[in-house]
Amino acid sequence: MSKTKDENTSKVQREFAPDDFYRAFAIAILQWQAVEHTLYTLFYKLVGGATLEESGIKYYACPTFGKKLALVNDAARTSLVGETADQWRRLKSELKTSCKDRNALAHLTAVADFHENGSLELVLTPGIF
Repeated sequence: MSKTKDENTSKVQREFAPDDFYRAFAIAILQWQAVEHTLYTLFYKLVGGATLEESGIKYYACPTFGKKLALVNDAARTSLVGETADQWRRLKSELKTSCKDRNALAHLTAVADFHENGSLELVLTPGIF
């Protein structure tokens, strides 16, 4: 038995309901927290003699991810050599790119866009204020 257009539209709406969007959004933000914490762990290991508290105060005093990344990069440049330094540079580049996606998720507003055919699309848009 084939599905009608209305049945297909309903199925799509069920598969991509707002709850699914917000669940994926929450998972992405939680994953980013893991990225930031892992970057802190790397910083702690790179600075060597500092205690967890000392390195944490310095790292978490940075207000943005970009500043945290710059702090870790400074430590990496003085501590890493050879292939490890090359791996760090590649990772740093990836983190810079990923940070743009994270910022879009964290700072844009999710808005429901209802179409004439009854479908719903959730889009990220700049806030009104």
